[in-house]
Amino acid sequence: MDRKNLRKIAVLLISIVLLLSTVLSITSCTLANAADAVGDGTIEGVFRKVTDGIKIDKSQYYAGTAIQKLPSTIKDDDEISVIVNLEKTTLLEAYNKTSRDISFAEYILTDEAKAIEAEMIAEKQKIMAELDSRRIAYLLGADYSVLLSGFEIVIKAADFEGTAKSFDGKAQAIISEVYNVAETKLVENTVNVYETGIFNSSGYQYDGTGMVVAVLDTGLDYTHTAFSVNNFTAD
Repeated sequence: MDRKNLRKIAVLLISIVLLLSTVLSITSCTLANAADAVGDGTIEGVFRKVTDGIKIDKSQYYAGTAIQKLPSTIKDDDEISVIVNLEKTTLLEAYNKTSRDISFAEYILTDEAKAIEAEMIAEKQKIMAELDSRRIAYLLGADYSVLLSGFEIVIKAADFEGTAKSFDGKAQAIISEVYNVAETKLVENTVNVYETGIFNSSGYQYDGTGMVVAVLDTGLDYTHTAFSVNNFTAD
């Protein structure tokens, strides 16, 4: 290979090296800018960086059903049931944090469980006092401490907004679900099974005298040992 061709190959290799260096430099700069754009690397950080200085009405991205409101069919004079969620540690949550050497039925009798319930009662009394100061009429209902820390009150629908404001962020007002009362209807059996003759016992010598029949409709406990596969043998 002559010197002229060697010179061309050398120039080509130098050009490739310079091109690769330029590409790597641009890539490094791009990655640095991208890292700076994403902020702390989280989705929230990216959102803050992208929307910096831009005002966005994010309410349009939330469904209206996400905010609990009274149905339009409820009138101001209607009574509604409201569950006051105190957002305190429930008995079940406290029990799950223990070593569980005892059952839950035993745990609720401990001093720790009683202290949790006492804290719920103290918070309940504060909210009741606030309702009284706002002159909101209410009727106390059930208390909750196992799955939910709170209590129920029955108020006028017109007082719902004032009731929620009286909690001052220390509790939540949850509107209880209302279910329609089940209607009982008399259903007549139009099929005359007596004409089929299945109840005709005139041809039998047994009339049931002296016999005792017991019908137990208690369901089936399939875990009972009487139904164990060990009690049955295959032929």
